[in-house]
Amino acid sequence: MVTTGCSGNGACGLCRVRIEEGDAGSQTASEQFHLDEEELNSGIRLSCQVYPESDLTLTIITHASESEWHNVQDLDYVCPYPVQPPENNQEDSLIGAVDLGTTTLSLVVCRMADGKVLSACEGPNPQSRIGPDVITRLNCARDSEEDAKQLRNSVITAIAVARYTCLLQQKTPGQTLHRVFLVGNTAMLALLTGKGIDTLLAPGSWDSYINILPDRSDGWLDAGGLRELPELEVIPPLGGFIGSDLLAGVIHTRLMDHPGPVMLIDFGTNTEMALWDGTTLWVTSAAGGPAFEGEGISCGMKAIPGAVYRFKADSLSGQWISETILGRKIKGICGSGLVDALALLLSDGYIDTFGRIIKNQGEPGILLPVSDNSLHLNKADIGILQQAKAAVGAGISVLCNMASVSPDQLESVYIGGMFGKFLHVENAITIGLLPPVSPARVFLPGNTALMGCIDLGLSKQAREVSQRAREALKLVNMAYVPLFDDYYFKNLYLRRISSQPQTEKL
Repeated sequence: MVTTGCSGNGACGLCRVRIEEGDAGSQTASEQFHLDEEELNSGIRLSCQVYPESDLTLTIITHASESEWHNVQDLDYVCPYPVQPPENNQEDSLIGAVDLGTTTLSLVVCRMADGKVLSACEGPNPQSRIGPDVITRLNCARDSEEDAKQLRNSVITAIAVARYTCLLQQKTPGQTLHRVFLVGNTAMLALLTGKGIDTLLAPGSWDSYINILPDRSDGWLDAGGLRELPELEVIPPLGGFIGSDLLAGVIHTRLMDHPGPVMLIDFGTNTEMALWDGTTLWVTSAAGGPAFEGEGISCGMKAIPGAVYRFKADSLSGQWISETILGRKIKGICGSGLVDALALLLSDGYIDTFGRIIKNQGEPGILLPVSDNSLHLNKADIGILQQAKAAVGAGISVLCNMASVSPDQLESVYIGGMFGKFLHVENAITIGLLPPVSPARVFLPGNTALMGCIDLGLSKQAREVSQRAREALKLVNMAYVPLFDDYYFKNLYLRRISSQPQTEKL
C-alpha cells in the first residue's frame, strides 16, 4: 500500500512510486510542484496523478505502515472555556490541533461550532530515525542543510498523514480544515520551521525567548501536502527549551486560577514543568530522555497494545499481577509499568535505594516475578530509569526552591502527557518521581498539551490566558543553577523527594 494524505487530487505529494516499465502518461502540475527535476527524470511519479497508456511495472517508494498510526478513541475532551463560534458561521467548519512531541505526534479534528472532538490519532515522530534526543537532531540540522530539510519534511509529511487518517475516520478524507494549530517543545518547533536552531544550541540563550515563528513565504510548508491549508498556526514557545506544549497544559488545567502553589509536570523525552505560586509562573525543563517512554530499556516499549502498564504484588503467591493495554499478550513494559516495577523491586528487596541489585539472579538481571513471561530488568536499565527520575526530581526541587515552597506543600499536582494516563501515583511518589503530596492531590488529565492546543483553537478566552501566562513567566535555566548537581545526585536515590523546607537560595 502506498502512503497518501489527500483524496487523490495530488495535493499531498505523498504517494510516490517509480515507473520501471510502461507509459504512465504526461506529468501533471502537482507532480512538477512536489517533485524536483532529478526525481522526475528518474521516473518518480505521484500514483494518483498517473493515467497509464499501457500496462505498468512500478516500485512503491512511500509504503504505508498501518501499524504506525493509532486511532485515539478515548480522548475525554471538554473545552474549559467559552467556545468561540466560527467566523464564517458554518456549522461544519473544522479545526485541527497538533501536539508535536519528540517521540510522538498527535492530531485531533474538532468541530468549531461546539468543540466536539470528531477524530484523533497518534503516531511516531519520524525524526526519531535521525536521533532519539533533541540535541542530536538540532546538531544534524545545523551541520547539514540536507538533514535539516529531511527533518522538517518528515514531520510535515507525518502531519499530512495524521490529518488524512483523522478525516478518514469521519469518512471525509477530502474535507478541508479551517485552520490547524500546533504546539510542541521548542526544539521540535525549531526543526519544523527552520528558525532558532543555532540559538537553541547556545546555552546562554536558554533563559530567554527564542523566535521560531515561520514566514509562509519561506516555502517551509511546500513539502508533505500542507501548503494548501488555509493556515497552520504554530504556537510560539515560552522560552529556551520550554515549549508551547507546556503553555497549552497551563491553559487547559487552568493552573493560574489557583491561589497557589500548584504544579504541572508534562512528562516526555524533554520533561517540562510549571509551578504557579499565585503571582509568578516558574517554568523549567528536565532532559530526562525517553526512558519513561520505554526507549533504551531492554524490555521497554511505548504505551501501545500489549504493553504492561501496571504491576501489582500478590501477597499470597509472591507473584506480580500484570495488566496490559487492551488486555493483549505481554510484549514489553511501558513507562507507567516501569515505575511500578521499580517501586515493587524496591519494596520486595530486589534492589536498594541506590538502585543496586541485592537479589542477584545473574545475567541478564532480575527476572520479574510475572507468571508465564520472561521480563528482565538489568542494572543498566535501572540506572537509565534512575537518571531520568533524577532529572525530573531535580527540576521539581529547584522550582520549589525558587518559589520558596516545600514540595509537600503543593496544593495540587497535574501530570500531563500520555505517560500519566496509567500512572500509579503512590508508586511514582515512592521512588521520587513526583512530589511527596497526598495522592488525592495528584490529577491525571491526560495529554494536556494536545487539549490545550484545542482550547487555543476554539476560545478567545484561552488565548487571553496564554498572554497572561507569558506576562507572569519566570524561566529557570537549569544550566545556570549552582546547586543543580546536588539536587540531581540526591534524586538518584529511589526514595521520596525531600519535603524539608528549602533553605538554599539559588
